[in-house]
Amino acid sequence: MPLRNAVPDARASGDRLRERGFEVIHRENLDRREMRQASRLFGRKLRKKDGVGLFYFSGHGLQQNVSNYLLPVGADIQQAYEIPDEALAAGSVLRAMESANNELNIVVLDAYRNNPLGGKSDYARLA
Repeated sequence: MPLRNAVPDARASGDRLRERGFEVIHRENLDRREMRQASRLFGRKLRKKDGVGLFYFSGHGLQQNVSNYLLPVGADIQQAYEIPDEALAAGSVLRAMESANNELNIVVLDAYRNNPLGGKSDYARLA
């Protein structure tokens, strides 16, 4: 389900960050493979520079038990056990940031958190 404000919010945030001297890697409407590639690029760039790392995501997200996930375009989740295979774990972005040993890392998740399984589930829930 497309989110009307996700892309405009991400663009506006990127513009503000550029104005403040951040190098911005901006991507829109990525599938899972493209999200992994962007995450890897982000990690590589962070390791090359000292300073502040900032990750901003605007889109669909969900929580399974204690793990948070960012949902790519085209995610096909029918059962809770498929979530790790179909979504990008927010923890992988955090690990990339930690590995850079930056002075400061900031994560902003502007995520619409819905349950792709519909109804209530012990495994995928709103947080």
